[in-house]
Formats: sequence, C-alpha cells, structure tokens
Amino acid sequence: ELRVKGYGGRAPDPTPEFGRPGAAPPPDRIFKWMSELEVRPENDKWLWKGYLSRGGLTVLSALWKAGKSTLLSHLLRACDGRASEFLGREVVPFRVLYVSEEHEELWAERRDDLGIRDHVGVVSRPFRGRASPAEWVAFVGRAVESVQKYQFDLVIVDTISKLWPVRDENDAGQVEEALMPFWQLTGTGAAVLLVHHNRKSGGKDFTGMRGSGGLPAFAETLIEFGRASESHKDRRRVLNSSGRYKESTAKILIELTPSGYTCVNADYDDAEPTFGGGGPEVRVNGRLIT
Repeated sequence: ELRVKGYGGRAPDPTPEFGRPGAAPPPDRIFKWMSELEVRPENDKWLWKGYLSRGGLTVLSALWKAGKSTLLSHLLRACDGRASEFLGREVVPFRVLYVSEEHEELWAERRDDLGIRDHVGVVSRPFRGRASPAEWVAFVGRAVESVQKYQFDLVIVDTISKLWPVRDENDAGQVEEALMPFWQLTGTGAAVLLVHHNRKSGGKDFTGMRGSGGLPAFAETLIEFGRASESHKDRRRVLNSSGRYKESTAKILIELTPSGYTCVNADYDDAEPTFGGGGPEVRVNGRLIT
C-alpha cells in the first residue's frame, strides 16, 4: 500500500466524489473541497473597485472633520447609475443603507445640495445613548432584514465608535464581540463600510486607527483618508488603501472641486511636494463644503 506523509500515512483517493464550484457541501460534511470553492466573476465582485467588495468589510478611518462625510456623500451620488467611475475607479449602481450618528436634517441638506436619490436609505441616530450588546445585536439583525427586503448592496456605519456597544476601544475582546454580528450582513452578499477615527498621533502601515487592532484585522480592506497639506484651505485629500485583494492597494491624491471629487494623481507619492493654500473655496448652493 502506498503511504504518503501528510495524508495520515496514506495516499489520497485519486477519484473522490468532488462537487462543482459553488456547490454546497452535503449535510454529512462541514467543509468544501478545494474544487468546490467559488470565485466570483470580476464584474460581480466590486461595488467600487478596490474599495468595496460584495460580502466584504471595509474600514475607512480619518481624523475628525477631515471630510469623511463629504467624501461619502459624493460616493452616494456616484452610485445611482449616473457615473461609471468614482475617483478613477469603476463603480456600479448600488443601493445603500446608511446608519449615521448625525441628525437627519444634515442628510437632508446633503441630499438637496448633491441630488442624492432614493437608492439610499438613512437610519439617523438609532439609539438614544450607547447601545447595549443585546440592542446592538438586535439592530444588526434588523439591518439584515432590511438588506434582504430592500436589496441594499452596501451598509455604511458612520461612525462605528458612536454606535456600537464597546465601552473600551482598546479591549480587543469587546471590539471583536461587537464586530461578529456583521458576518450576518456580509453573509447576505452585501458590503459593509465602517467609518472610524484615527488617533491624533497617527501611525504608519495603517496603525493610526484609534483603539484595538482587532478592528483593522477584522476587515478585508483598509482606507486611510487625510489632508494633503496642513492648510485647511487645501481641498486635496490623500486616499491610502490596502487589503486582502490585489486591487485594494493604492495611494491616490484627490481634490474636491465645484463639480465634485476628482482624482488628481492615481499613483501618488509622499515624496511629491505639497503646496499650501490649496485653491478657492468650494461652495454648493452657497454652502461652504469642507
């Protein structure tokens, strides 16, 4: 009898009953053979190429008042089918469930300024205070029901630190317990985007995020968003990303203009000089956009 190290001393069966790619395993086993593992077609993998993958979780982090909500507002406008790309990356039409810490009046103003349509549903301040673990799990369960009923493709939680039940962000156990329910959402095939804050001191290699490393470790894709210079008049921002997919690693320079966000440099190098002063103020319907 042929014996091979690594197969319990026996050669593997050369003709096992393997299934076809994407097939569910029979009830008598909990695993899939390698040949059964499914690969999504490239055109069905991304909502926003490199940043938001179907069934994946992305964390976007930045310092407060850096313009995260403005960036995401422009993304909401781009994903209604009117655009084929956003910041130089392919984007497909998709529906968004946006869970926000902000009052709904602010979102009504953004809706009117940018013309955001009803492909977006907004949950404004779902809790009166910090949620308990039970309230959090129940809320994520309701979000799952909404995703399935209304066919949302993306769920945004902005900001996660104001909404989840974590009392100590440095406690990896609390952080991971609060993140586990998101597997219910990604299991539906929806993408999840969590918005978080960076520490004032920052950090290299995506270590600038506030709190436990359990949050960035949980995600498929990490995006750091920051100013291109120290001038608050500078409308340019840097979008630095990395993740488990080869398409996710990039650093780009973007700029907010009166017509929206544009990609200035798709292969941005920190060694490039930054120029203070930025450009003219950007206003939409008379309102200053930062």
